[in-house]
Amino acid sequence: MIPEVLPIDVLKKVINETYYVPSIHVIVFTGGEPTLHPKHLRFGIKYASEKGFITRLVTNAWWARTYDRAKESLVS
Repeated sequence: MIPEVLPIDVLKKVINETYYVPSIHVIVFTGGEPTLHPKHLRFGIKYASEKGFITRLVTNAWWARTYDRAKESLVS
């Protein structure tokens, strides 16, 4: 059975292994919709950034129905 989301230990392993590929400078979090798994997303962005990667997020912004809601989601 395929898990619904990549387990954090696997995410960490992939980022660690990617660190040793000198031509990779950017890690992009996309999906599905990566913001549906905020714990994993926050961990991945923080961990990849700590390793020196530039990070990008591709989202359909379903959570940003209003300006106030978008701001609240991004600040938290």
